[in-house]
Amino acid sequence: MVAEKLKKCPFCGATVKARNLPIHKWRVHLQHLFEKDSLSKEEIESICDTATELHYIGKNNLAIKIFRKILSIDPSNFGAWNDLSLVLKDVGKIREALKAVNKSIELNPNFAGSWSNKGFLHLLLEEDDEAIKSYERCINLDPSMLVVWYNMGAAYMRKKDFKKALECINRAIELNDEYYMAWVAKAQILDILGKEEESKKCFMKAYSINPEYVLQFIKALKRGRNMVYTSGMEAKKN
Repeated sequence: MVAEKLKKCPFCGATVKARNLPIHKWRVHLQHLFEKDSLSKEEIESICDTATELHYIGKNNLAIKIFRKILSIDPSNFGAWNDLSLVLKDVGKIREALKAVNKSIELNPNFAGSWSNKGFLHLLLEEDDEAIKSYERCINLDPSMLVVWYNMGAAYMRKKDFKKALECINRAIELNDEYYMAWVAKAQILDILGKEEESKKCFMKAYSINPEYVLQFIKALKRGRNMVYTSGMEAKKN
């Protein structure tokens, strides 16, 4: 049996199971701060960071509650609006998530992360033109976000603009040659364009990096599901 990883609480130094640390930080050190009439910038940052950690461990309802409370105190916090949007997305409240990220962009249109988030929400809603517009705004601010190039390629694929899709996927590969999901997407585009040999090479490249993903992709295609259109969340983690 593998021993659970332990971490020290940054506030009190107590040793806590890593998976329980966000809950410990919230309940023991931060929850009571909402009883104050006002919060300092540092306190708001600590609470938001902990809410994000709670989101990462799946405590989404609590994270949403915390972000909403923070925004009632500090409604101009564009980062909290974007983070709230990310949690709402993960609980399936896509339209609410879109409203939250739009508020983030209204407050700070120069934050690339919000444009990336907005693009993915439109992608989930199959609003590909809006997704592309958002992704273009994002890469104008930060052209190094490979997941944005990948997801924009997926949007163009769904629009059957395979030339544009290939350009986007190639940019993702330029940023990370080991990005197996992009190699699979490229293989599929090339196959559609009738370039079978080039397509096979791309599939083999992807297989050499992550054979399990390629096999999952093939099985999904046989079931009528194209993972290129639905794997943005997975892409974001790579």
